[in-house]
Amino acid sequence: MERPDWQPLEELSNQTLFEGIEVYGDAAVIEGDALIAPATIYVRLTYDPNSDDVVSFEDSYPARVFFSSDSKEKRVTVNKIHVDTTSFFQ
Repeated sequence: MERPDWQPLEELSNQTLFEGIEVYGDAAVIEGDALIAPATIYVRLTYDPNSDDVVSFEDSYPARVFFSSDSKEKRVTVNKIHVDTTSFFQ
């Protein structure tokens, strides 16, 4: 199943590997009904993976994690992640 949240990352290279996410929960804010926390997404971008001249490097991008919580069940659910890849194109 394709996740539209990750589409901006997939467009950065021939082979984008998700390496991790760091969510800054202590900086979360409430906007309407949504809880939003800043985050950093870590990826490895690889170009021409099937050639002899493979170029690969690590990069990171700011993101916002939209989530909800259920205090009765002590559960947090991630509803959406918005990744800002504009720095890649600058």
